[in-house]
Amino acid sequence: MITEKDQIDCYLELYKAKRQCFAQRQNYEWKISLGLWGAVIILAGKAIEKGAFDTKLSGLWFVSIHIAIFLVYIFSWSRGLHASHDRDRETAIAYEEALREFVTSSDSSPRIGEVKTAERKVFAPLLNWSAIAQILITAGIFSLNLVVFWPNLYWPECIK
Repeated sequence: MITEKDQIDCYLELYKAKRQCFAQRQNYEWKISLGLWGAVIILAGKAIEKGAFDTKLSGLWFVSIHIAIFLVYIFSWSRGLHASHDRDRETAIAYEEALREFVTSSDSSPRIGEVKTAERKVFAPLLNWSAIAQILITAGIFSLNLVVFWPNLYWPECIK
């Protein structure tokens, strides 16, 4: 039989675990985004500097790669990351509420397993300030690369 103390400890540990997952993921979220942005800027700069875009076909590859990376970033990395953030946050709140209810309730029967955890959402995670900021910054950097790149491709005499 599960005692009240065991149930309180269980809810508390589950709450802490979800909060810790959220915090750890947040620690590397921006580092990876900054690394991607830096790599894209550096690689585009090096490619332009070395004259890697001497034909329109190579320019199309450049644009295609930018678009592909951007789409993967949004729909794979960012959406999945923020969906996990939302699930962990909502589940931690559910455990916190269950713990609060258990402590304040006169009914002391065990309720482990009754906590409803967060469901998986498809695009809702992209509708928070962090996701929007990362997507806009990425779009801005990629657009800047393309703006800097286009004159080099079509009017190379202007760059020299």
